[in-house]
Amino acid sequence: MLQNYYIIRQSAEEIRRRCSGLSFVRAYSIQAHELRIELAGEETSELLIARLAPGKASLYLAGQIFDPPKRNVTSFFTELEGKELSTVTIARYDRLIILRFGDLNLTLRFFDRPNALLFEHGKLVGSFKKASETDVEVAITEEAFDSTKSLSLLSKPLRKDLTHRNAEIEQFETELRTSATTYLYKHSPEFLVSPIRLQSIDATPQQFRSPSEAIELAVIHRERTQALEGSRRSLLNTVDTIIDKTSTARTEASGSISDSTRIDRYMHIGQDILTRAEELTRGTTTFTFTDGKGEHTIQLDASQTPYENANRFFEKARTAKARKSDVVARVASLDKDEETLLILRERIVEAESVKALDAIRKDLSAGRYTLQQAADAIGTTGPRFREYEVAGGMRVLIGKNAKQNDELTLHVAQKEDIWFHARHVSGSHVVLRSGKRPNIPQRAIEQAAELAAYFSDARSQKHAPVAYTRRKYVRKPRGAAPGAVKLEREEVIIVTPQISAHPISP
Repeated sequence: MLQNYYIIRQSAEEIRRRCSGLSFVRAYSIQAHELRIELAGEETSELLIARLAPGKASLYLAGQIFDPPKRNVTSFFTELEGKELSTVTIARYDRLIILRFGDLNLTLRFFDRPNALLFEHGKLVGSFKKASETDVEVAITEEAFDSTKSLSLLSKPLRKDLTHRNAEIEQFETELRTSATTYLYKHSPEFLVSPIRLQSIDATPQQFRSPSEAIELAVIHRERTQALEGSRRSLLNTVDTIIDKTSTARTEASGSISDSTRIDRYMHIGQDILTRAEELTRGTTTFTFTDGKGEHTIQLDASQTPYENANRFFEKARTAKARKSDVVARVASLDKDEETLLILRERIVEAESVKALDAIRKDLSAGRYTLQQAADAIGTTGPRFREYEVAGGMRVLIGKNAKQNDELTLHVAQKEDIWFHARHVSGSHVVLRSGKRPNIPQRAIEQAAELAAYFSDARSQKHAPVAYTRRKYVRKPRGAAPGAVKLEREEVIIVTPQISAHPISP
């Protein structure tokens, strides 16, 4: 409605009344599609703002004059400096205003491709935006009343009011052209400015003798609304993406909880080996067993006794069970995350200011819910940690970055797990899942230490010292950087940085 012909006509009349006789000071732009024109006399000055964006054009005198910033300012129409504005005219049936400065005419066009064009004796000498070949000066002449043209100038609210009044178009247009009051309706999401009182709207408008005051209020409201909705859309896109990632990760994790086949299979193999231990001897390389799906042959470790081979499969079952326990905790964490995110999403939808959205954005960051952090926490781009299997069928988890190191040590590792880190260098946190076993194979400790050395800055060394201790002796000092921890007690082992363990998810 701000670019409606009759609103622009009211603005042009106000500009003629308040600015005729003032001299051109400068014209400049500090943002796209906005031209600011300063006019001044001995006792007064005015700032004319022409917003020349397609579909969002407007024209008004600012309620306050601001000095342009020192940077990112583009100047226009320096030919007009010092010249006096003699008159302002508007075409009878076009949103086209001419500001006359002696031999120079500044034409403001608010239709088609809004622009400001400077002409001298009919020749184009400057423009606000790039001018096309068809941009020529339009001679404004008085025209007789034309009902067809008048109807084409009516906006939807004005057309609706014309129908509501059941009035003649000529009488209606006369009221539009001669109205000295501007009406501002605040009932709609975007403020509605009208040159007349709209009988088709059952609401009390605010009245202004200055159309510029009403237009400026509507422009400010529109900009705030656009900023609010733009910020809201951006934040909703972020949150919806994280919710989708969280939901997908939870679904996948939930599916793995219900799959206990691997645990049962390892237990079944171990029990079968024990049952037939007398038939087997050290050096046996294969073992055939039968389950509900038929007959299967597996490889045995020829260097181990039947009891040691059976225990190896029991360890695999315990490891799988421990992993299942981790997944259960993970699903619970994802459930909580999704619940929190849905609450935040509701707050975003209901937010009434950019300030409120900024507060929600801070809550998102504080809750590790930025997209990059969510990818690490949710793990939809791959396994959260590197995983290896070491001697005794035990599982080793390795952080991939500083944030994952914190998550692994502080939130995943159990207090009796064994924690490793290469000494005096940067590197991954490494956790050997103990499963509450009273005795841990020395070879398992050696292999985990080798992994800690390999995934550190000591990788290129022939030998490297690695500190290890129970997780319960590792703590995070307040305010420490991501990945930084302190050990209350430790042992040190010297190893060769290498991968001698079996990778599960490297």
